[in-house]
Amino acid sequence: MNNYGFSFGFWFPFFQIVAGLIWIGLVIFNLKQKSVWLWLVVLGGGLNIGERIVNGYVNDYWKIPMLPIYNNINDWLIFVGIGGYWWKNRK
Repeated sequence: MNNYGFSFGFWFPFFQIVAGLIWIGLVIFNLKQKSVWLWLVVLGGGLNIGERIVNGYVNDYWKIPMLPIYNNINDWLIFVGIGGYWWKNRK
C-alpha cells in the first residue's frame, strides 16, 4: 500500500518539510542524549524520509491483524525506539 501521507495516512501541507526538520532536530537532540533507542527512531524516520524522496511515498507492506492499518519495518523501528526510550526514562 502506497502511503502518501504520514502516520495512518494523515496529510497536511508541507509535512515533508516539517518531518525533515523534526528528524534533524531529533538527530541533534540524540547527539547529546546518546540513546540507542533514539537512534532506532532516527534510522526508521530517515529511511521513511529517504523512501519519500525517491518514490514520493512510503510503501507500507505489513497489515496489522484485525485493523485497517498497514506499516513497514521503518515504522517498527520508530515504534520500538520510542517505546524503549520511554521505558528507560520513565519515572
